[in-house]
Amino acid sequence: MTSRASWLLVVTALGCAPGGSVLTDASVPPDAAVATDRPTVDAPASPDGSSTDASSAMDVSAVDAPLDAPVDAPLDASADVTADAPSPRGALWVTGYYAGWMQDAVPPQALALSSLTHVIHFSLVPRADGSLDATENGLGATHARAIVSAAHAARRRVLVSIGGAGTRALFVRAWAPGTRSTFVANIVRFVADHGYDGADVDVEPLEAGDANAFQAFARALHASLRARDPDALLTAAVGDAPSVYVPVQGLFDQLNVMTYDTSGPWPGWVTWHNTPLRNGGARFPSTGAPLPSVDSLITAFARAGVDRARLGVGIDFYGYDWSGASGPLQPIAGVTTRTLSYAALLDRYEGRASLRWDAAASVPYLSLPPAGSEPAHFVSFDDARSGAAKVDYARREGLGGAMIWEIAGGHRTSALAAEREALLTAIGAAAR
Repeated sequence: MTSRASWLLVVTALGCAPGGSVLTDASVPPDAAVATDRPTVDAPASPDGSSTDASSAMDVSAVDAPLDAPVDAPLDASADVTADAPSPRGALWVTGYYAGWMQDAVPPQALALSSLTHVIHFSLVPRADGSLDATENGLGATHARAIVSAAHAARRRVLVSIGGAGTRALFVRAWAPGTRSTFVANIVRFVADHGYDGADVDVEPLEAGDANAFQAFARALHASLRARDPDALLTAAVGDAPSVYVPVQGLFDQLNVMTYDTSGPWPGWVTWHNTPLRNGGARFPSTGAPLPSVDSLITAFARAGVDRARLGVGIDFYGYDWSGASGPLQPIAGVTTRTLSYAALLDRYEGRASLRWDAAASVPYLSLPPAGSEPAHFVSFDDARSGAAKVDYARREGLGGAMIWEIAGGHRTSALAAEREALLTAIGAAAR
């Protein structure tokens, strides 16, 4: 996740750079900078900078269906039957991040909060002196009161997040021995003063060298939260340095893996999905290394020694619009990306395109051919079907649940009232 201000700064800096992303929807700031950071697990860039077409590496089905097809309407009866076969039922957590800057446009009462088990209010920004900035991301008293009241009315627990993309340097100074106790006390006080049920920690990027400091911070925060409220929750959004979490994993009720932002228009890459469940055997053409997937990211944490039952799989409520390509596994020369919320991409492309299903990756995408001066487009995103597939993957793999970034992005203000929360409702139903 990222802060709104940090994301806008990144976008401004990249706006004139080749391949830079342009933010067009305020709901979108996904975690990490789209055009600057690369995944660190199973996603090496080609060292020679080549962009050879790898489309022959994987069988990508292109089955047309109405955009935003319901989750129970198979697009292809023969597609990925084994991967998406039903698994034993069992309730999982569904934790949804809710960005403070989205509250005025999509207030809590507009959201299907009952489809979630937990809400995480995003986010406080740490300061180097251990204090907290509640204004950057819109976590003022009014917004805090609104989401806490709505979540509790829906009988859901609500936490406040601290951090976001690019906040590591601030954490490093805030959790230093001289400021750690102040930092922890300020977090616990904010939780108590605003009625939250716990705290969420989002350090991006976390580095292996942060292990001792992070673990000391986690222990202190957990102890202080529980001293105030024995039922207080502590969760974390994770993506880097799995081994750092292993010694302190027992302190966290949830470790939600940010299994999205797996691709970008970087040298040596090919066009690829934002959050593919699997890579279907697809590899970088120049190195033979596998392309990243949700499964490879989850596996990295499990192999490091994190209990699968503490892990949550990430689901995105936004998509990547690749301009200059028409599908996955194509060269990225001249291709640029921008991010659009789920609601915005449906509003933009509904009626102009049909949904296609990549059976090997278990995700949908849109493919638009060039038309006149308009280039081709490849739009990668999660919908109800792929979200349910990720929930089912979590159940089969013994994970604790699923996490959504960011729930307001799925709210379709332009749709009929009964359909505005269809995406979140479908994922909540799959998890029960």
